[in-house]
Amino acid sequence: NTALLLQLLASHAPETASAIRDAALSSGILLQHFHAAIFSPLEGQRFLSRYLCSLWLSGPPSCDEKRLLKRMVPSGCLGYLSMPILSRVEEEQLDALERDTLAGSSGGSVDTPSGAAGTNTSRLRFRIAIANEKAQNAKPENFRIFFHVLTQDHALPDLIWNQQTRRELCIGLETELQSIHREMDARGGLDAIAWNHQQFSIPYPSLHDEVKVGSVYMRLWLQAGDGFIKSWNEPQRLFEVLFRRFLCELDRNATVTVMCIRCLERLYAHHAKTLGP
Repeated sequence: NTALLLQLLASHAPETASAIRDAALSSGILLQHFHAAIFSPLEGQRFLSRYLCSLWLSGPPSCDEKRLLKRMVPSGCLGYLSMPILSRVEEEQLDALERDTLAGSSGGSVDTPSGAAGTNTSRLRFRIAIANEKAQNAKPENFRIFFHVLTQDHALPDLIWNQQTRRELCIGLETELQSIHREMDARGGLDAIAWNHQQFSIPYPSLHDEVKVGSVYMRLWLQAGDGFIKSWNEPQRLFEVLFRRFLCELDRNATVTVMCIRCLERLYAHHAKTLGP
């Protein structure tokens, strides 16, 4: 019911919805739901938290919430927000895949109760879908696939995501939430604090040794299939970034210099017409 109320407020009382959104950010409630959206063992809680995050994290790249999101997850995750919205069948397939993933990581079956605090997930999903259809004014961001991506392993030229990076994300979120709760206890409640979200970010030590140029991990770029290279959307921009990195490393790091040359060769081989002579 709370999720439906927030959806109705977003559609019919945008000023009130904006105030709630600001409060969710400044109090750290947004961070709490972001953690639950990925790591809660309860399917109903994950669904509810993901929906709330989709309300509070949506918006232009310049908004505070989207800037926070960019500091919490690798840039390769963000592109999934622009993917087409999934059908009901596709969503159910993702739900089943996540259950299998959680069951595998826990070494057994995963309980899937009706949800957080007794929420009936199927009914809530249906009612939210109807409300969204009635109030759809702009193309929504695909937080459904975004959060699913964060539960799975990936080794792509623009995204490395695995059990270790998820662990680093979980530790970073839980450490910050503990700090917020300590501050609340010291100051006497939620209303007495203002979370300094502008200074919060998640480090990923496991990725520090990966050579990255722009949004590309060069090791995986060189291993990628031709189809992936051909489908790259901005070859000119990537060519410029790679070439600048090549010039910077020319007299300093022979290994990176060679990787840059090989990446440039592959890019040019598939985008010669776009890049020109």
